[in-house]
Amino acid sequence: MMFGVLSQRLNTMNMIDRFWIVVLLLVLGALLFSCEKKQKTRVETFETDSGWGYSIVYNDKVFIKQDHVPAISGSYSFLREIDAQNAGELVLKKLKNRQNPSITIRELDSLKIEYPIMR
Repeated sequence: MMFGVLSQRLNTMNMIDRFWIVVLLLVLGALLFSCEKKQKTRVETFETDSGWGYSIVYNDKVFIKQDHVPAISGSYSFLREIDAQNAGELVLKKLKNRQNPSITIRELDSLKIEYPIMR
């Protein structure tokens, strides 16, 4: 009789343990799945001969490569990496909002991006 009660308790505990193991595996699976669903589109910066540029990367393929500051005359790279990053983030935001991705001088100024002034 004692063995039967002990066996029944072990089976009950095993069921509870199995339940929590299944829950844990489901949670881990959900976390792994969500990690794989990272942002498909991202901004990457890169060094140029004279400064910085940015790329818009979609599904690990370069969609836009911008090695100079847009909206200004001439072909000048971004002076700082953070400027290239901020400009790229603005372009990415515009693309996600289905807007024209071009950048104006006013937008460069609002992002406090440094660029040479042509006179």
